[in-house]
Amino acid sequence: DWSSDVCSSDLKSAAENGHLHAVALAAAREVVGRLDRAQARELGTRWVAAGHGSLRLLALDALQAEVAKAGWTRAIRARLSVLQADADPMVAGQALLLSPPIDGEEQAEG
Repeated sequence: DWSSDVCSSDLKSAAENGHLHAVALAAAREVVGRLDRAQARELGTRWVAAGHGSLRLLALDALQAEVAKAGWTRAIRARLSVLQADADPMVAGQALLLSPPIDGEEQAEG
């Protein structure tokens, strides 16, 4: 269960210790992209301010999964803004590629 604290803790530990290599990160990104809306919101919210860029990249994937299932909300826009200003160019660059609709076209929170 990718929404569990155990998986989140394991990925955080691997990233912080430099063990979240490219293959593992690619696999994690694929799985995060398939999360349901609640799981995506949980992990995305948790990792948006993580200390390692790999986790913030996973937060961006979670954000995209949440948008795909529920549309844009103000909360998602706020997380996207944080990721677009990220110090890690990989995170910021990928976040800048997302184009939310014009303000006022958000879905209802819920």
